[in-house]
Amino acid sequence: AALMAFYVQAKNMLERCLRTFGKDAVYVRGMQKKKVCGIFDANYLEVDSQTGLPVMSAGPVFDMNQLDVPGGEWQEGDRVEIDGVLYEIIEPRPDSECGVSMILQRVARL
Repeated sequence: AALMAFYVQAKNMLERCLRTFGKDAVYVRGMQKKKVCGIFDANYLEVDSQTGLPVMSAGPVFDMNQLDVPGGEWQEGDRVEIDGVLYEIIEPRPDSECGVSMILQRVARL
């Protein structure tokens, strides 16, 4: 019961963050398109927790609710359109609270 309560609280917090800081986007899988909301960071930089040093170059990331991903799971070739720019999702990084960080690579300006 405590675990379920924690999950519900985490999901509610994620939804509040998305409502407050979220940006509308379109999730694209083949010909299928789905409106989603997420937090976009054009200059994401990952830091190694052991050394504190950057372990990858800066690039865009889109944080969203895992439940908004079509079928609940990322597939190779999935893309997201944000502010007229199309990005390929190169790596999804799910967390344990129903969120997922999509590491992006710019494909084209639309």
